[in-house]
Amino acid sequence: LFIVGTAGAGKSTLVTAFQRWARFLDIEALTINLDPGAERVHYDPEFDVRDIVSLSDVMDEYDLGPNGAQILAAYGKRPEQVDLILMDCEMPVMDGYDACREIRRLQDSDSNSITRRTPIIALTAHLGGEFEQMARHAGMDDLVTKPIRKNTLSNLFSIWLPETE
Repeated sequence: LFIVGTAGAGKSTLVTAFQRWARFLDIEALTINLDPGAERVHYDPEFDVRDIVSLSDVMDEYDLGPNGAQILAAYGKRPEQVDLILMDCEMPVMDGYDACREIRRLQDSDSNSITRRTPIIALTAHLGGEFEQMARHAGMDDLVTKPIRKNTLSNLFSIWLPETE
């Protein structure tokens, strides 16, 4: 049995309940954590990828941010180097909606040196008009649902990225 899903889908809760159930019935079951980004799991994994891969090391090496606050900070340092932002709507600390609002506030402030509006594309696992409305209200320019297909990204890039000469 493999339990797979997007962040916040309840995988850890389900695995925890399954592990307790299996132990209660004395059924042999191996629990494995393959998510290097899991800050904590409430079950007792026999194998944990976090023992091998450090997400923070990977993020430091490639200058990535795990949450909206870090994306906002990175954008604030070098906005002129950012052509497009693919913003996950559901992140810890600061979600994508709030991060987008703050980026738009930075762009609209009188004291900024930002000369253009950076396109922000919302990434969400949710379907429905209310999620598109939330994204638009936060200042996002477009919305894509996960999982994302290669041709969808290609179309987004052709729409939102400026032509290079």
